[in-house]
Amino acid sequence: GDDMRVVNSIGVSLMMQGKFEEAMPWLEKALEGNCPSAQKNIDAIKAEWEYEARVRKEIEEYLNKYN
Repeated sequence: GDDMRVVNSIGVSLMMQGKFEEAMPWLEKALEGNCPSAQKNIDAIKAEWEYEARVRKEIEEYLNKYN
């Protein structure tokens, strides 16, 4: 409840399962509750989303090139 390290850990657990959408509210709550390590986890999820978007775009461009 009040221990933001636990809240952060729940977010990390979800993140490790690839459940980024579910993890974000937990991590944001931990960050708001003054758990600084939550920020690096939020940053990691955002980096993963950016990577996935970039790869998706590259694949689409490749497929469009040969269609």
